[in-house]
This record gives sequence, C-alpha cells and structure tokens, in this order.
Amino acid sequence: MRQSLQQPIKELELAAKLLDAAADAFILKNYKLTNSLIWAANFPEITEYAKSIVGKLSIDIHHQTKLPKRIPISMRDPTRMPSQVEQNAIFLRDGWRCRFCGIKVISRKARTLFSNSFQIEKHWTSINSQQTLRCMP
Repeated sequence: MRQSLQQPIKELELAAKLLDAAADAFILKNYKLTNSLIWAANFPEITEYAKSIVGKLSIDIHHQTKLPKRIPISMRDPTRMPSQVEQNAIFLRDGWRCRFCGIKVISRKARTLFSNSFQIEKHWTSINSQQTLRCMP
C-alpha cells in the first residue's frame, strides 16, 4: 500500500461507518434515521483535512522522496481515468478501501443519491471535494 499524502484522521473512518449505516437505513426507507446519520458524519475535521491536502502547497504534506517517472505524452493512454465499471471493479477488488490510506470508500453515486434526497452540506458533493477526497469517489 502506498503512503498517503497525510495520515488519515480517525473521523474519516467514523464518517464512513456512519454513512454506511445511513445507506442501510435509506434502503429500509427509514429516512429520519438516514438523515440523522448523515448529519452525524459531517465532521468539520474532515473538511479541514481535505483542505490541507488540496489547498495551499505545504512541504510537510506535499513532499516527495522521489519524483515519479514521466511517460512521454505520445506514449500515454488517452483515457487516463478508468471507466465507472472499471472503478467499481477496482473498489470491489480492494474491499471498497482506499489503496493510499486504507479508509472506506463512499461511492459518488451514493453521495449523489444522499445529496439529492437530503439536505447535505455543499462540500460533500462539490467538484473540489470529489477531487480532494479520492477516498470518496
């Protein structure tokens, strides 16, 4: 497993467990419980953690011990990101855990469903947050 840019905080795992329980409650049509679990998972520490990674560059967080090898543009695969089917296969392979830090992954589809069904803070579904929290695709 590769080392993450920054060590994961305990709130990430707890939020993932709460959102997993919220998904179960949603399937059971217990929307009141779903809503309360979503709000319980809304830790400000996670927002700050995400901002520290994608925000202003910091030598403490963004340092590299060795620069990655660059493939010439002419040799690069034009499709740089896996398709949704490929992403799901990768997440299934990895047990729905991030390969960098090991925390649980919450799918983009689940976040979109929650945000369309419940009043959710914008930072959960914004483009910046999705790029930031690759552990929550």
